[in-house]
Amino acid sequence: MNPVALHPRTALLTLLAPALLCAFAPAQAAWTRLYPSQSPTPCARFGVATDEAHGETILLFGFSTPLGAVNDSWRWTGTDWQQINAALPPLRHDHRLAFDTRRQLVVMFGGQTVNTQIYFQDIWEWDGTQWTANTPSASPPARAGHAMAYDRSRGTLVVHGGHNNAPLDDTWEFDGTAWHNLTQATRPVLTGDAAMAFDPVNQNILLYGDNTYSWDGANWQFHTPSTPPGIRVGLRMVTDLERSRVVLYGGNQADFTTWEWDGSQWHELFLASPGPRSDFALAYDPTHHQVVFHGGFDSGLQLYPSDTFVYDTPNPASVTAYGAGCPGSVGIPLLTNAPYSLPWLGDTLTMQVGNLAPTAPVAMFATGFVPTAPRDLGIFGMPGCNGLLVPIPIDFEVVNAGSATWSTLIPNLPVLVGAHLYQQVFVIEPGVNPTGVIVSNGSDMVVGVR
Repeated sequence: MNPVALHPRTALLTLLAPALLCAFAPAQAAWTRLYPSQSPTPCARFGVATDEAHGETILLFGFSTPLGAVNDSWRWTGTDWQQINAALPPLRHDHRLAFDTRRQLVVMFGGQTVNTQIYFQDIWEWDGTQWTANTPSASPPARAGHAMAYDRSRGTLVVHGGHNNAPLDDTWEFDGTAWHNLTQATRPVLTGDAAMAFDPVNQNILLYGDNTYSWDGANWQFHTPSTPPGIRVGLRMVTDLERSRVVLYGGNQADFTTWEWDGSQWHELFLASPGPRSDFALAYDPTHHQVVFHGGFDSGLQLYPSDTFVYDTPNPASVTAYGAGCPGSVGIPLLTNAPYSLPWLGDTLTMQVGNLAPTAPVAMFATGFVPTAPRDLGIFGMPGCNGLLVPIPIDFEVVNAGSATWSTLIPNLPVLVGAHLYQQVFVIEPGVNPTGVIVSNGSDMVVGVR
């Protein structure tokens, strides 16, 4: 039997498929070249990160063989590059930038000069207007070419490896105030360059050099995916937060493909791409839901293109709140999607309702295809509450510590792409009103394809 047909929540979605008139193969994520009115100086080895507080991707410094180190900074607004006129940290290359979501700052660490081979161990932070030095009492050894990423789950900056006249294989974390040496006896074994990114599926840090590792804040775990991307030099890796994938590109002049990590395996995608690049800028822009690619070194043509690409899907998944709930003893129930979970084709969607009384026994997730104007439920003993959809199934979930979750598999049926599902939660809380039931806001869930 088809396992999809066995689950009533999945069956709800399959009911919708015959109602859609056009069966089509929806477009998946792809690279698109953009043509901004101006671009940064052609070079590579940038520092890059997206300033999520201001919706801008920040490009700092760079290096090219004819020019040496390039002493400027740029911001990508989603449509154009703009040069930043602000005092900059000391000039360098092979430094790393990351965005600290807890402190809402872009953080730079490390790098090296061109001719004197001085290595840096300083920290600078960008607040959208200026760079400011952060001076903790102690710092890791100076380095360049290291792997660095921000762990969004634990709220800390992670640094591994790099070089300082010799290879380094230590691991450090920065909490915004102090550095912590977390170097373990078991360390990643890498022969090529390495890059790191936050893994939204496992909510830890993913590292790739010529092997795949994850870091949970205490230990490195070695992974053996069936199709690893192989040895690379000058690769870059970034988290696509909307699509819950880690995107890896470049570092191999024979490899024009895009690689994605789904939490357990690497997948090679044969797409039209920027070509054989190394040491380019790669960042994720959550404001425009795109991976941003710029410049680098083209090993095939032996030059430094100053081109810009974005990588995204034309059929995004989304969850949008609508309407309003009514309060219980601790407030209004809030219905939203679980972190990094969206209704992608062939994937599991998890919704969660919070702000519930600890004594509430059960939450009823009502799902349907048709939203409605707010319907007054006061006539049913629920004053101030409104119904927001026409429910088809109602699923009962146990409340635990003030919240409840609901999950369903989105069938891998292309005709479902773009379909809307609507959901509202009814929460049993005896004594809060004559019926003892309150409701959440509604959620409009649009099925997308990665």
